[in-house]
Amino acid sequence: MNSKNKVFKKGVSVALAIATSLSLSAGALVMPLAASADATSDLIASLQAQISALSAQLTALSGGSMSSGSSAKCVFTKSLTMGMKGDDVTCLQNYLKGTGHFTYSGGATGFFGGVTKSAVAAWQSANGVSPAVGYFGPLSQAKYSSMVVVVPVVPGVTPGVVSLGSGLTVSAGMQPSEALAPNSAARIPFTKVVLSASADGDVWVKSLTVERQGVGVDAALSEVVLLDEDGIQVGLGKTLNSNHQVMLNEWFLVKAGTSRTMWLGASRPASDSTSVAGQIIRLALVGVDAGSALVHGSLPIVGNGMTMNASLTLGSVTVQTGSFKTVATTTEDIGKTAFKFTSVRVTAGSQEKVRITSIRWNQVGSAGVGDVANVKTVFDGTEYDAVASTDGKYYTSKFGSGMVLDKGMSAEIYIKGDIMGGANRTVKFDLYRTTDLAVSGETYGYGITPPTSGTGFTSTNPWYFASQVTVGKGSLNVENATTIQAQNIAVNLSNQVLGGFSVEVRGEPVSVAKMIFDIATTSTG
Repeated sequence: MNSKNKVFKKGVSVALAIATSLSLSAGALVMPLAASADATSDLIASLQAQISALSAQLTALSGGSMSSGSSAKCVFTKSLTMGMKGDDVTCLQNYLKGTGHFTYSGGATGFFGGVTKSAVAAWQSANGVSPAVGYFGPLSQAKYSSMVVVVPVVPGVTPGVVSLGSGLTVSAGMQPSEALAPNSAARIPFTKVVLSASADGDVWVKSLTVERQGVGVDAALSEVVLLDEDGIQVGLGKTLNSNHQVMLNEWFLVKAGTSRTMWLGASRPASDSTSVAGQIIRLALVGVDAGSALVHGSLPIVGNGMTMNASLTLGSVTVQTGSFKTVATTTEDIGKTAFKFTSVRVTAGSQEKVRITSIRWNQVGSAGVGDVANVKTVFDGTEYDAVASTDGKYYTSKFGSGMVLDKGMSAEIYIKGDIMGGANRTVKFDLYRTTDLAVSGETYGYGITPPTSGTGFTSTNPWYFASQVTVGKGSLNVENATTIQAQNIAVNLSNQVLGGFSVEVRGEPVSVAKMIFDIATTSTG
């Protein structure tokens, strides 16, 4: 099986069967008899799952301990196969990630696609479950139940998403020095915070609540952002509400026993609606949501004041559609590899050299994360991984220390990937906001906000409209099997091979209701 292209090939030995009926689902041959058996087995599996859940609750009530670092046991009430979605799929993916079989860079998606099917098949093969075809039914679920220790499920927590770290400590880092905050500056770091997870498990930070403080007005900041250790923006920027606060709710992970240094930052508008020059603004961390983990530390954490400035002229860039956006829509077959979805061209202005450090694409099509794999951003001939967000809709590529463009120089950035599935669905990689392209000036070091003008770009959201790709339908190709050689047929010997064929299935389940064989014979007497 070639999981990358969703291709299944199998030589089929043909005996003297005149007609038969079978089901071919995403490359797996399954006899119809298994369907009725699965219905009964599914009922049994459902009952077993309910018994396991009740057992877990009894364990919790009796003060039973939880395994350090382990996640909640998945509860399966049905068989899982290609095309299914839900929390049970998410839990299965997280389990397979822990066993090393689910290696998708974007993490659990909740969609059972080709990557998940291949991961299940690999797990089945490693654990003696036969047939190892990637169908997670009663046999696989029974094997799973025998291998995984039951731990209590925390109410309100999605199974397999939040780990069991018991605490998160929040403290202030060494704050950035007081500085200017010029017009059009992007992602200015205001406040440094350090988040440390307890040693007993990873902690997902679900949101940070930030408040504007100091002598200033909310309009002085176009958006508040969260930056990681490398200064790369995490999630979308948000505008301040009537309480001068904003909740930054893009989840991020703090591994067990480690710390992460994050920055609360802000961007400035190109020009202020009111005169704010000279106002001094601070950003304060006033709230942390770490799910089931207890938050320790003293809040608020307040950074130094930044002085609003309207006189300093920063560098600039211009943008336009790249060469890989040639039509409004196109259709591409499942199995297409390294397809270039769209591209943008960036040109440095005459004020200063610029450094491009990251780009975040917004996949607004109907295709799921599992439908597109091996997603990469290519910049100046170098490929960079495009990492999916927790909701599977944003793909971020970091360009290491950044790519520098000299004054007046241009570079093209494009995104490519393999189309794995999702017949009749769409793939469309937009750029939602101007700050999704992270650019900074080399002279002053401030982030630069790209313009809203340029071919293919707008002053609204999304900022850049990409071409839309429609995923073609799946296909079935049957060929003569070259591995079956001509041979003599013995008299009165059963199960002799007369011929064979290979079957190639791409993209979606294909059901074969009947196969009819014509057997031609010759005789001399």
